[in-house]
Amino acid sequence: MHANPTRSERWYVLAILLVGAALFLATWVFASQENSRDVAASGGNYVEGVIGVPQRVNPVYRGLNPVDDDLSALVFSGLTRMAGDGRVVPDLAESWEISEDGQAYRFTLRDGLLWQDGEEVTAADVVFTWSVLAGEEFNGDAQLGAFWQTVEAVAESDTVVRFRLEEAFSPFLAQTTIGILPEHLLANLAPDEVGQSEFNRQPVGTGPYRLDSLTPEGATLEANPAFHMGRPYLDSFELRFFPGEADAMQALLAGSIDGLLLNQPVGAEQVAAAGEDVAVEELTQNSYSMLYLNHEVPAFQDDRVRRAIAFALDRERLIEVAGGLGTISDSVITPGTWAWTGAFEPYAHDPARATALLDEAGWTTGSDGVRARDGERLAFDLVTNNDATRTAVAAEIATQLAEVGVRVTSSSSEGEGLYAEVLVPHDFEMALFGFASDIDPDPFPAWHSAQASEGANIAGISASDLDGILAEARVNPDRARRAELYVAFQQIFYERQPSIVLFYPTSLYLRPAELSGWQDAVLFSPSSRFHNVWEWFSETRRVSE
Repeated sequence: MHANPTRSERWYVLAILLVGAALFLATWVFASQENSRDVAASGGNYVEGVIGVPQRVNPVYRGLNPVDDDLSALVFSGLTRMAGDGRVVPDLAESWEISEDGQAYRFTLRDGLLWQDGEEVTAADVVFTWSVLAGEEFNGDAQLGAFWQTVEAVAESDTVVRFRLEEAFSPFLAQTTIGILPEHLLANLAPDEVGQSEFNRQPVGTGPYRLDSLTPEGATLEANPAFHMGRPYLDSFELRFFPGEADAMQALLAGSIDGLLLNQPVGAEQVAAAGEDVAVEELTQNSYSMLYLNHEVPAFQDDRVRRAIAFALDRERLIEVAGGLGTISDSVITPGTWAWTGAFEPYAHDPARATALLDEAGWTTGSDGVRARDGERLAFDLVTNNDATRTAVAAEIATQLAEVGVRVTSSSSEGEGLYAEVLVPHDFEMALFGFASDIDPDPFPAWHSAQASEGANIAGISASDLDGILAEARVNPDRARRAELYVAFQQIFYERQPSIVLFYPTSLYLRPAELSGWQDAVLFSPSSRFHNVWEWFSETRRVSE
């Protein structure tokens, strides 16, 4: 016979069993965690503050109003779209072909595309959008309309559309990022009536979000379940309208909005006050501040003088004077884009190098501190517009160049008059101005000699080697070849400094630190921050691997 276990023995056995079970459970949980991971899940809402109010939520007018641009980017899709670095990638079109002569582009649409009202998307919608843009009555951006008037569009089938250009033009592909309009809702309107229709407040697109409500206070958008890239993770997306950035910043600090794009400088204290829950992204704008040197001025025909000016400038200080937001670069191709090369170290602030170059070029310092050669003094007038920030930068440039014996006298003028009456006819010596690049990196309009008489070649530069590079890149549709050509262009520009790129303005994007999926982007327009918005998420779920 066996004696019955005592109470203490029973508790001992139970304790062993419990410890074993706990160890087993811990091992199982650990193994599960080791073999699983968090992935994006649907859910969550996002609220962002924007400055201004919408006028027409319509992609053919989006460039006229930044809030329209934001909403159009969320509601509509183009044949193609811009990646964060400016590469043109498929959107509604799954693929395209380009003819050998570079004049014909043939796009094939994805299968199963739907408008947000459930109707099918066809090539006829693409042709209809072209007809609005190319119509004589189009009342949007005049340059945009004039361009599309040079293009023919034909629907070869429900899923294939072909464009024919008057001449080869490699930047054309970037033009196909414009959002497509629904023919079935707008076909009965003339091109000039499209911009006045109720559609602009109740738009129907193919984008990641559909507009649910639009009030004077803001816009609420819901995830589009039929979006061709897959339903967005965030259930809803809201834009709140503010009269200015200061009001929007206060709303962010108060927690009533989640995100905000700031184009004006903001104090470090305010950014810090947002706390660790807010991530701060600095995004480069697709524009640059330039010190133009008129090549009709004899002194500026010498590479050594121009390079000396580049070395004499403290561009970090110029950015501080401009408010503190900027990226230094020597390239007229935007940093971070597919065509930009980061191979060249920007000219550093080096007055000694500047002095040596000017000495080498024969410019000696006079008793008044100004350099001269053969009776000609290194003294120039610098003109800019009457923007307070720009006039302050002009004054700082004058101070810095005086340190190496170059006297600069700055003056300001009205912006529109400055461009048309002073810059285009080259009636200046130095000019401080900004240049907004197109969505394609093509520098031809601003730096080819053919653009010097009436175009944007403000410096009046004429160089056969640069002309050849820019001319080929403008007609060659092969992006890899264009990239090679633009590296060569940037090399020459860097070495000669035909004019001085001061900096690229940047914007601060404040967003929730917990918001995942966001990807960096160059701001080709303010809405570029939304270039992959359907991939943003705040909720996760655990899955086994």
